[in-house]
Amino acid sequence: METIFSKVGAALVNVLPKDWEKVLLFSQITDGSFELFYYVKLYGKYYRNFDIENSEFGISRKEVCDCFRHIYTILLPDYHEKGWYAMTFILSKSGEFTVEYEYTDYSEDSLSYKKIWKEKYLGKQS
Repeated sequence: METIFSKVGAALVNVLPKDWEKVLLFSQITDGSFELFYYVKLYGKYYRNFDIENSEFGISRKEVCDCFRHIYTILLPDYHEKGWYAMTFILSKSGEFTVEYEYTDYSEDSLSYKKIWKEKYLGKQS
């Protein structure tokens, strides 16, 4: 049985460099809008999704944007069912994954929330 998270993982793998180690997807969805970005661990360092586009990895902005629209359609029912503010999906190349939800609405200070998110998941590297 394919779960929403296996679908998200399959979509993400299509826009990752060949030698990726781990990917962290940030998803924030509200009715009518969404924000998604990911950081991919590559050669021991994290890179934001658009930092790897159109480089030697051959990943285009259009591919990433199309992927994000597809992931939005996958996650929208989960958002409506569970009422989360943000969701973090962490996938390792081995196929192991974790999902963490944030239910507190930080929309009034989303920039601060994203800074906290980066510190939590990326540490001092961000």
